Amino acid sequence: MKLPSMPQRGGSVETTVRDIINYIRATTVTSVNGGVLRETPNGTIINVQKPGVTSTSTATACPFGEIITVDDGTYTKAISGGLFMCGDKNFNVPYRGIVLATTGSWLVKLTLTGIDPATDDDDQVFLSGIVTASGTPAWGTIAYTGSESYTSNTNPASPSGTGTIVIPIGILVVASGAATLTPVACGTIEATQCGGILTHTRG
Repeated sequence: MKLPSMPQRGGSVETTVRDIINYIRATTVTSVNGGVLRETPNGTIINVQKPGVTSTSTATACPFGEIITVDDGTYTKAISGGLFMCGDKNFNVPYRGIVLATTGSWLVKLTLTGIDPATDDDDQVFLSGIVTASGTPAWGTIAYTGSESYTSNTNPASPSGTGTIVIPIGILVVASGAATLTPVACGTIEATQCGGILTHTRG
């Protein structure tokens, strides 16, 4: 289908607009075989699934934080890991294996300790950002019956102190030998800090 021509003098603007709308609809990607589409402010991103890796998430596929199929001699299902950025550290978080024989529901989280906030030269004033982290991201779970909450962050007590951030991943349910995950968010994790308050972004 070709892009409609500019309207001619005396031509119908309504017809031209309708033709342009039909052109856009015809050339817009709405699905992809073997992957997923993700709408962003910069356009549509096509995420192609790796061969041999399948998603069984109850929500749309996540590049970091979805159930994947693995074969490492111990696990057959796992929660995918990914990139976790914190100051000068770029952690490659490994996947977390799932024991399908254990029935239950859990809040799944990642915890990173030893976060060093950006400060002035005398360590008297918080500046925006994080310098580094001395710990490494660690997977954890909290038994979930419907009312439990994720563990709170521990903010630096002073500009010279360090903190701990907790990244909620989602609710994992294992039943009848199958696992499902309802993710909190999707994508790369970046820890941030402003005024001594630790937060994070995803995607």
